Amino acid sequence: MKLLQMKKHRIILLFCVLIFNTITFSQVTDGLFAEYLFNDGTADATVGDVDGVVSNAYLANDRFGCPGKAYNFVTGDQSVIGLGNNFNDEFATPDLSWSVSAWVKLSDRSANNSFILAKYGSDGPNGCDEHQRQFIIRKSPAGKISLTFYSRLTGPTHYVVASGSTSINDTLWHHIVINYDGSTDAESGLARAEIYLDNVRETLFIEGSAGTLSNIPVGTAHLSIGQAMGSDGEVCNPTRSYHWPGYLDDFKFYNRILLDWEVDLLFNVTSSCCDINTSISAGPNTIYIDEEADGAEYQWIDCSTMDPIPGETNAYYFPETVGNYACIISQGECTDTTDCIEAVGLSINTLTENNFNIFPNPSKGFITIESYHINKNVNLTILDELGREVYKATSIPRDYKLDLTNFENGIYFLQLKSNDGNVTKKLSVLK
Repeated sequence: MKLLQMKKHRIILLFCVLIFNTITFSQVTDGLFAEYLFNDGTADATVGDVDGVVSNAYLANDRFGCPGKAYNFVTGDQSVIGLGNNFNDEFATPDLSWSVSAWVKLSDRSANNSFILAKYGSDGPNGCDEHQRQFIIRKSPAGKISLTFYSRLTGPTHYVVASGSTSINDTLWHHIVINYDGSTDAESGLARAEIYLDNVRETLFIEGSAGTLSNIPVGTAHLSIGQAMGSDGEVCNPTRSYHWPGYLDDFKFYNRILLDWEVDLLFNVTSSCCDINTSISAGPNTIYIDEEADGAEYQWIDCSTMDPIPGETNAYYFPETVGNYACIISQGECTDTTDCIEAVGLSINTLTENNFNIFPNPSKGFITIESYHINKNVNLTILDELGREVYKATSIPRDYKLDLTNFENGIYFLQLKSNDGNVTKKLSVLK
């Protein structure tokens, strides 16, 4: 049988009536220019081509409890993920807009002035000894999520600190979204910012400001997660408490403002610690799951209609007609779907030697007769070397296990009969 792999179909939503624990992943991808999910145990970009460089940050459980899918930033270890001197075109182009979405969790709830994301190389003994200040997203000295954006790199500081109104003083996961609109100067620059905390748009106030309002300048400080880094890629003043003391995950950068409903989608994304192997292969007249998982449930579907095939709930399927087929695999709260497979050139309508497999052969007494034949009315007769009938069964299942330990050592002939053909196979019993 020739089998051709086709495009993978994710059809979870169509089968929510069949699978009660279906997982739905909401995606907001318009304008997404960089994404760091950490799900593969690295800080490599899942969108974009700028990979993060991890320094002294440690893999940890994410907000769903899945191990190794978030990073822990430890006080005293100078934990940071560096993204290099990148994304000036997105963050520092005059009059343009951008957004950042992330999940944050404190391990030290009393810590303030803690950097979440920054492109900031400050001057003086408390910084990187340079003038490369562009923006900071942090838990501010007042304990609120805030956006600080600068209007010049050198000389006297020109900046606005737009702060939310809700203090974070717990050790729970929180979702933040920061919108920045560079096209407005209203409200002394406050109108440039929008901050969402856990799907609620914050009431903002200016926590601090100085100088005149202008565009975020183009600088050379490295964009960094969890700490400030200078233009040389080094952490700014390790003794100063700019670091984030806790956990960070799922950073998404957009080149536009996110709307309320998009923030809602990002906040309500559901997931689980799912790692289902959806590899699928083909044998003679059958399609099967490569690796059966403990406690998994299976439902084969016809890809042409997306309908479930009644009764086909094993890890293998014997298609009765040429077509495209896939399998929905459920394990606990996790659900995934295999690729669709096109089954062509089937020879399953006629009973032939290729439609049966008997193993092990030779056998010590226990055998399995595996059928690839669609006719369920297959009868089995076993004869010894003298042609005497020693065993008989009718309408054997497609996966038939047989105990022959009471048989004498020797050669036996297995006759398989149906209304569309007869096959005889030889079996050696050697105990």
